[in-house]
Amino acid sequence: MWIPQQYQTLNGMMASRVPNSLHDCDSTTNYFERYFAQKAASVLDLDIPKEWDKDFFLYCLIMFGYVVVTDTDKFGIVPQAAAVNGIGLYYQPTRFTVQNSLVQKSGVLGVDGVLIRMTPDYMGIYDMIHQYAYKMALIYSAIDQSLINSRLAWAVAAKNKNAAQTLKAAFDKISRGEAGVIIDKKILMSEENDSPIVELFNRNPQDNYITDMLLRDAQTLETRFNREVGIPDITENKGERLTAQEAAEANSGANAKVTLWVQNINESFDQLADLYGIRCTAKVRNLTEGVQDDESGRNTDGDADE
Repeated sequence: MWIPQQYQTLNGMMASRVPNSLHDCDSTTNYFERYFAQKAASVLDLDIPKEWDKDFFLYCLIMFGYVVVTDTDKFGIVPQAAAVNGIGLYYQPTRFTVQNSLVQKSGVLGVDGVLIRMTPDYMGIYDMIHQYAYKMALIYSAIDQSLINSRLAWAVAAKNKNAAQTLKAAFDKISRGEAGVIIDKKILMSEENDSPIVELFNRNPQDNYITDMLLRDAQTLETRFNREVGIPDITENKGERLTAQEAAEANSGANAKVTLWVQNINESFDQLADLYGIRCTAKVRNLTEGVQDDESGRNTDGDADE
């Protein structure tokens, strides 16, 4: 499923780049946007009516920041992506409009529909996803460049066209993995002083190899994203195994945001129950269930294996 995003948000995100002409890795950025969006969605465990599309519901919460549940003539009570407007006493939206090929409805929030929000500012987390995705795309484009620059490159001066064709054929065979390639010795020697004419274009390819550092940077960036969305991850800059206390401390800050998101969703679900009588709940998914301790063989939840 592609990310359901409105053009206002897309324009705002794309136009905020400095310089805004830097679009050399947009396809990779799009890939990591989908990747990080799915990771963020994996944290939330929603109990909603089975008739509702849970993927659509989650992506609206993550990307838009909210979804409106309203009663429609054709489909009954359903969640819909909507535009909100109006300003209440505390600057909260007061009205909504649903406009698509199947549903057209406007109304007052709390009367004609319920706004299910994830974040306090009604903005979702697409901006955070985009920032991490764009930085990850830059790292991976640098990895590609590092791999290209670290290849062993040759520059060969050929005496004539026939010699050039012979050398090209030899290099093709070498690149295909042939163990031995035989050519005329005279092709590799200068006619003036009988010296070799083959020169290395890149004599020290290892000097350009920074792929290992870039991969570590990518792991660090993903670890930080995991902590942002509440996914347990304690691998950043830790060369040895963490104790249980260290692991708990490392992940304590990661739960702050997701706890707030779940709180906001459940408060919205309470309003949904009051208006339509539909009971829904949200909780943080246990992503460490079944993961075992490497040394003791115990489960992370403390239960010993049989």
